[in-house]
Amino acid sequence: MNDNPYALDDIELDRHAESILAGTAGFGPEASVTFPNGFSMRTAAYPDDAAYVRVCAPDGVEIAYFDGAEFARDPGDTLSTLVAHLDRTVEKPDIEIDVLREPGDNPHCLRPGEIVHRDAVNGNKYGEETVLVNVANGFRLTVPADTQVDYVRICDPDGGETAYWSVDEFGEDPADVIGAMFGALVRGR
Repeated sequence: MNDNPYALDDIELDRHAESILAGTAGFGPEASVTFPNGFSMRTAAYPDDAAYVRVCAPDGVEIAYFDGAEFARDPGDTLSTLVAHLDRTVEKPDIEIDVLREPGDNPHCLRPGEIVHRDAVNGNKYGEETVLVNVANGFRLTVPADTQVDYVRICDPDGGETAYWSVDEFGEDPADVIGAMFGALVRGR
């Protein structure tokens, strides 16, 4: 029997064991983004309460936890560490992100603010990025491929950017950014 079926590192294994013992009784309803390999990123279902992010293994047990205070204290390192957990656990899709839309075109039922944002940044080029896919609806969480993450983007299934947050915004109001990020990914599902 494999004692480490998810290839977790030692710190994640310890957190996994602690989480099994502690359970999830302290968490209310959660919004969750599940990746192709079964790993997930979770936060409070209600944006005003989204002051944390949990990374969970395919069995639903937490392997990493980040609270709003960590984002406020050191947003760059906290966001980079969160992305490292997700980047390590997610199969990278081979996706060409170069679809340009006509202003006002809305094939993915974007909200009005997302359409305005997408149209305003249409054609912006970023350096090499890591794309994390939400299989349920095709929307993506996109970050720089560097180990030091300084922004997060949400892209529609065609690669059009619909939301963007800098690392500074994570530090200024972590709960608001985490809630908005999950809302943009989960899209009311």
